[in-house]
Parts: sequence; C-alpha cells; structure tokens
Amino acid sequence: MNKMNENLNIRATKFLAEHLEEIDIYIKNSKEEYLNYLSQNHGVVVKVVISHFVIEFYMNQFLLHHYKERDPEILLKLSFKKKISLLPKNKYWWPSFLSSLEEFDQLQSLFSNKLDYDIKYNDLKNIRIFVEWFFKGKNIDISDPTEIIEEFTKITCSFFII
Repeated sequence: MNKMNENLNIRATKFLAEHLEEIDIYIKNSKEEYLNYLSQNHGVVVKVVISHFVIEFYMNQFLLHHYKERDPEILLKLSFKKKISLLPKNKYWWPSFLSSLEEFDQLQSLFSNKLDYDIKYNDLKNIRIFVEWFFKGKNIDISDPTEIIEEFTKITCSFFII
C-alpha cells in the first residue's frame, strides 16, 4: 500500500512540474477575475443573498412552529426548495406566494452560473405579481428589480410572522 502511495505521489509531482506554467497562468487569471469582480457594484447580488437569508430565517421559524413534532435539526438542514414544499397550501397562502418563493430561490442560481448576472424585470415574473398585488391602487411604481426584491422580502417575512 505504501509503494502504491509513493508511486502516486511521484506521478502527481511529475504532472504538476510539467504543467506548472499553465497552472500559474490559470491562478493569475483567476485572481484577476476575482479582483475585477470585487471592484464592481454588487448591490443586487448582495440584496438577493441577504434577502434569501432573511426569508429563510423567518421560514424556518414558521416551519419549526408549524411542525413542532418534527426534529428541528433535520427540518433546518433541508434545502430552501424543500422547505417551500413543506409550507401548508391552504387558504392562508396567496396562490402566487409559493411560486414567487420558488422563483426567488432560483435567483441565487443565476448568480452562481454568472457572477455578473444582471437581474432582468422578467426574471421576477411571479415575484412581481405577488408584490404588485399588495400595491394595487396605491400609485406606487415598482419597476426596479432591487426594489421589487426588497418589497418581496418585507411582505414574505410578514407572512411568516403571521
């Protein structure tokens, strides 16, 4: 077994030595991309990530209260998507509420696939419908995706508190 590990180490060292220049270039390029990304304005990304944490916190509190008989550790380890599926689908939930939560959860994956993704108005279809329902007749224009996310977070957290 030791001889096998020794051979593997020798082969790995040889491989790394042969490709050291390529690896250095890759590391340098990755570092430049990272530093470039850090220098950009991340208002929307930060808003989505923080809002996701806040909504999940209140969703957790709701689920822990609603499913008192379940093991809290297991419940809290579930994915956001799975937690949405556990929300009761009765008369207290607006029809677009659950679909807007699912859509909101997908926003983070847009950023994980493309760090500089720019949220489009159409990315928020269900979220917009849900938020606009609360602003009907109030003469408020919510066309900025960041504002829509902020309002969605406020309303959603209120739902979970109730």
